[in-house]
Amino acid sequence: MDIETITKLLDAGYTKADIDAMQSADGAGGKADEDAGKDDTPKGKEQDDAGSEDAGKVDENGLADMVKTLSSTVEGLTATVKALQDANANGVRTDSVETGDAVGDVMKSFIETL
Repeated sequence: MDIETITKLLDAGYTKADIDAMQSADGAGGKADEDAGKDDTPKGKEQDDAGSEDAGKVDENGLADMVKTLSSTVEGLTATVKALQDANANGVRTDSVETGDAVGDVMKSFIETL
């Protein structure tokens, strides 16, 4: 496998073991391909712990306020939709009450032209 393919596989979430298994199934591979997925950049302690202090905390008051706001917005939108539907239903009218046999009329006109 070339480096582009390995990079795409790594981005897709495959592990080194998965990629090695694919390479051994293909019968291709070499030292360069095996080392292609390794990340040799050293990680600092601050990178490992980034965001861990806020990971378990949830601002319950802020969350409750957001839920209340969303609920009131949904209620308002529901009322608006209901009003629009009622207005549309009340505003419907037809100009012609006469229902005819359109198919029969077309057939008669066709026969008359023969």
